[in-house]
Amino acid sequence: MSENQGEQSVDNRGQGMGMVLAGKTTREVAKALNVSHSTIVKWMKKHNNGETLCDKPRPGRPKVMDRISKMVVRKSLTEKRQSTGKLSARLTAAGHPVPRSTIQRYMMKELGCRDRAFVQRKIPKITEKQKDDRLKFCLERRHWKEEDGSKVIWSDESPFELDSSPNRQNDVIWAHTPAEVPRQEKSKFSRKLMVWGAMSATGLSELHVVPNQTSLNAEYYHGIILNEYLLPALNRTAEAGPPTQQKFHHTMSESIFFA
Repeated sequence: MSENQGEQSVDNRGQGMGMVLAGKTTREVAKALNVSHSTIVKWMKKHNNGETLCDKPRPGRPKVMDRISKMVVRKSLTEKRQSTGKLSARLTAAGHPVPRSTIQRYMMKELGCRDRAFVQRKIPKITEKQKDDRLKFCLERRHWKEEDGSKVIWSDESPFELDSSPNRQNDVIWAHTPAEVPRQEKSKFSRKLMVWGAMSATGLSELHVVPNQTSLNAEYYHGIILNEYLLPALNRTAEAGPPTQQKFHHTMSESIFFA
C-alpha cells in the first residue's frame, strides 16, 4: 500500500523532485518511491509555486509524548520501582516533560496494560540441589497412571500467624484527620500456631495442632502424629460421611507416604 504525503521525509520528497526534473514521469517516480501518484503531483505543484517541501505547522494541540518518551516507557514495563509518577519525574529531568496521567493513558491505550500496576508475586528461592531433587522425583514417576497416584498419602505442617499485621494497602480507614483513626496494637513477636494434616485421594486426616514451644522433631512426629493421627485414619472403614471420617485409603499395604 502506498504511503501518504505526510509520512515521507523531506529527503524523499527532494529525491522525487530530482527524478521528475531528470526526465522521469510522475507515475514512474511514484512507483519507485512507493507513494501515490497524487502525492508526486502535490510535490510538483509546491515546487512549481516556489513553496517549501516541508510540512506546514499543523493546527491542534501538539503531542506531549515524543519518540524518546515512548521508548523509555516501553522499556520500563515489567521493571521494579517504575511507577508512572517516577517515570514522569525521570522524563522531565531529562528534558522530556510528560504528565503522569499521559504516561498512564499511553500504557493503557497503546501498550495494552491494565488500569493499575500489578503486585510482584513472591516465590520460594530454591537451590540447584533442590531443583535436581525435584527433577529426579518427577522422572522416577513419569510413567505413573491414575491408580498409582491414588495410592499416595500427602502430609505437611504449616505455621499460622495469630497476630497479623495490618495491610497498608487494603486496611484503610476514611477520616477527616489522622487523629480520628484508631491505632492497632501489634505484638513485637507474632504468635504462631503449627498445624499438621494429611490427605489422600479419598479422604482427609484429622488436623493436629502442635502444642506451643514443642519441637516438631522425628521423635514427636513418629510418636504422636503418625501413631495418634495418621494410623487411625488409615484404619477407617466407613464408605460415606465427612472426609475426616470416611475410609482414608483403599489398601493400607499399598500406601505411598509423602511428607
